[in-house]
Amino acid sequence: MKLKLAIYSLFFVFSLSMVEAQEKTSAQKTPIMGWSSWNNFHVNISEDIIKAQADAMISLKLKESGYKFINIDDGFFGGRNDKGKLQYHRKRFPNGMKSLADYIHAKGLKAGIYSDAGINTCASEWDKDTIGVGSGLYGHDEADLKLMLKTWGYDFIKIDWWREVKIG
Repeated sequence: MKLKLAIYSLFFVFSLSMVEAQEKTSAQKTPIMGWSSWNNFHVNISEDIIKAQADAMISLKLKESGYKFINIDDGFFGGRNDKGKLQYHRKRFPNGMKSLADYIHAKGLKAGIYSDAGINTCASEWDKDTIGVGSGLYGHDEADLKLMLKTWGYDFIKIDWWREVKIG
C-alpha cells in the first residue's frame, strides 16, 4: 500500500514538474490554465462536447491568453475488458480517445484526461455512474498510465484521491 501511495505521489509530482518545465520555457509566464469537463457536465460528456470546447477555446482566443488544456474528466470510461484493460465509452467517444487527443493537439492545445487512484472513479460514487466501478488506477496503474500517456497521447492526467483505499 505504501509503495502504491509513493508511486502515485511521485507520478503526480513528476507530472506537475513536466508541466512546470514546459511553462518555464514559455515567453509568457501564466499559471496552468484550461477547461475541464467535470465543472459543467460531470459524466454527461461526449466526443462532440469535448471537440466543441476545444473549438470554442480557439475561437474565443483563450489560447492567446494562456489557456492551454482541455481536460476530459470522469465520464469517458467504458469499464475494463476481461483482461483488465481499460476501455473507453464507445457510444460517447465513437472515434476513440487517441483520435480526440489528436484533435485537441491539432488545435495547438494540450490534452488532459482523468483517473482515480482508487478502485472506482469519483462519479461511481457521486453520480451513481456504474461504468466507473472498477475503472480506477488501483491495481492497473502501470497499464493505464501507459495507455493514456503513450498509446492515447494525453499530456496530463488528473488523478483524484477521493477516499482511502482499503485492502483486505
